[in-house]
Amino acid sequence: MTLILIAAFATAVGLSLLLARAQGHWQVLDIPNERSLHSHPTPRTGGIAILAGLGVGFLAAWLLQGLHLATWPVILSVVLLAAIAQLDDRHTLGPLPRLAIQLGVVSLLLYSGADPALPVMLLLAAGLFLLWMINLYNFMDGMDGFAGGMALIGFGTFAVAAGQAGDTS
Repeated sequence: MTLILIAAFATAVGLSLLLARAQGHWQVLDIPNERSLHSHPTPRTGGIAILAGLGVGFLAAWLLQGLHLATWPVILSVVLLAAIAQLDDRHTLGPLPRLAIQLGVVSLLLYSGADPALPVMLLLAAGLFLLWMINLYNFMDGMDGFAGGMALIGFGTFAVAAGQAGDTS
């Protein structure tokens, strides 16, 4: 498990450093405007590095431990969200294409992971919550480092809680 975490982290950090200094095709900068929270052009390619780190982690886990069937919808969801985010960063998509992909991802996650006996209202509430969180993180992503910090705090808390509950997988 430790080897998987090290490989994923090293990939994400290494690519982050490389892409932050990239030139040409890989350089995608967010140019500040009146709604921006930063004052200098800022690289928008950090998500590629994070996705690559996740990919290395999933691949290493699959090769070393095998992946459960329930993991594949999560992987597909991450890839779809990352793809629409990159398209939006490069071509400034309108809200409808992004919302369509987000609704598809939420539907996939609920369909693949929810107990069919759950009340419809609970599923709708869960779907709205997931949609809200996707858009909240997209909003925070424009605040230099804020989304990453919140993810670290949130997922770190989940890791500590899981460890205290005895789940080390």
